[in-house]
Amino acid sequence: DDRVVALNYLRADYHRTGGFSHNAIANGQVVYIRYSSFSSSASSSQLNYVLNRYPEAKGVVLDLRQNGGGSVENIWNILRLFAPEGEAPLLYHTQLKNGPDHNDFTPLEEVYAPENTTSYDTYTKPVVVLTDRGCYSATSFFALSCRAYPNITTVGDTTGGGLGIPNGGQLPNGWYYRFSITRTLDPQGNNYENGVPPEVQLLLDPQSTANGRDNLIDYAVELILSGK
Repeated sequence: DDRVVALNYLRADYHRTGGFSHNAIANGQVVYIRYSSFSSSASSSQLNYVLNRYPEAKGVVLDLRQNGGGSVENIWNILRLFAPEGEAPLLYHTQLKNGPDHNDFTPLEEVYAPENTTSYDTYTKPVVVLTDRGCYSATSFFALSCRAYPNITTVGDTTGGGLGIPNGGQLPNGWYYRFSITRTLDPQGNNYENGVPPEVQLLLDPQSTANGRDNLIDYAVELILSGK
């Protein structure tokens, strides 16, 4: 509920940095970031500014609910500042459709977590990412990638899917067509084209909403402050 979030979490004194709307919640102990579209600006420098604005916070809630996707580049810009220590982990495999038969695909290509090649410090505190069925395309890619990061936990509902890169065109009669030309598999070979499940399944509670609270954000705050 945008109104509940605006009134009781972002509040009137919130800040806007690129595509990020943000403020401190839980008495300044947690950073709440609302990112509603991967089509909106999300550079590593902008995220670094947001994270460093709240140096005393114990963690971050990154709210991606109802984010319909956008630029894949913004996925890497965000994940670059959460780079895990040591060797970059495998995020997923991708394949390109290359023939008419059902299983005609190119060999699997491995996609690894981006390294932090910026001059900014890597953020190692807990991060809780909120997702729901309104998350598509780039947001589903992001949710899948988060599984490889030890300090990131996904909470909410399964994403809407859309892990294939689309292609399309126009037919002579004027009809437009659009379909996926790739497929994405997690490191274990699972296909989440119809949606990436969260690590913690939690649905929005109508009673909490009626009382002006968002139970997913509140749960994320508890998770961060508990240190788990």
